[in-house]
Amino acid sequence: EAPEEVDNSLFEEMSVLSAWNDEHSNVEFSSRTIRQQFAVEMFKGLEELQLVHSSLAIIKEESARVMQQLISDSCSSPENPWLNMLNLTNLDLCDLSAKSALQIPFKLLTSLKCLNLRITGNHSESLYAWHTLLLEDNRPLGLTQINGLEWPDSHFATVLDSISKIVKNKTLSKINLRGLRLEVGAWLSIFQAVNAKHSLAEVNGLDISFFRDATNKCNLNLSGMFEEDARNDCLHPVLAALCWNRESLSILNLSHTNLGDVGASALSEVLVGLSALQRMDLRGNKLSARGWSAVAVAVAGLGRLCELNGWE
Repeated sequence: EAPEEVDNSLFEEMSVLSAWNDEHSNVEFSSRTIRQQFAVEMFKGLEELQLVHSSLAIIKEESARVMQQLISDSCSSPENPWLNMLNLTNLDLCDLSAKSALQIPFKLLTSLKCLNLRITGNHSESLYAWHTLLLEDNRPLGLTQINGLEWPDSHFATVLDSISKIVKNKTLSKINLRGLRLEVGAWLSIFQAVNAKHSLAEVNGLDISFFRDATNKCNLNLSGMFEEDARNDCLHPVLAALCWNRESLSILNLSHTNLGDVGASALSEVLVGLSALQRMDLRGNKLSARGWSAVAVAVAGLGRLCELNGWE
């Protein structure tokens, strides 16, 4: 009904856009500045996150120290109000250093049945701590589950035997450390200690002798091999075993192996040494940007890698 007003409105909008364009004519510069500012803020966030992780580690260590003191006080003084702590049936300690784990008198937790614990540090220290904890004289008599795995007396004996032989650097054909949640780095050290490349045939109940087959030394297909809950018990030692053929392995299929971001991070520790790798398939592993980032950093130095997930 009023075309003149519409025209005036459009003219005003176009004038505003024109003025904005004159003021921001260097769009490339503006975009680069925004990216730089974003990067600065991102690194600030990473620094803050690193501080949080450091604080959490300190809290865990302090919690272990306090728990050790509380348990000791409870046993030395029957009137101590903390005596009720000894009625614990479930205990989740997450990640502890070997030193902190050795300070906790687990034996005194007579009601303890289920324990969740991952001991950090180099393999010799963590294995020593586990060995001390699992000894019959040191562990709670009612303890039947560790890290979600049922531990009958026979399994305690089997794991203790494996640890004793590893510490003595004996050549082994079988290793059973199921339930200890060992990381890839620990398995790499263990394999080196027991001459695993030439002798080991079974780890945590999984046959890994196929690594020595002539075909698998160059082309290894592990697609669909692992269940999600087998990450620490089976996947991690297998990833460590990839290093046995680091100079010849050119094709690696790890599709649908339930890697997840944690598994991708573990894989990245091994990938950097696979200098002959040319093709790799990681499809179907539910990796987020975090997982792919770990993989990308690891493969950046692999000069022969020319295909990933079927893409050149």
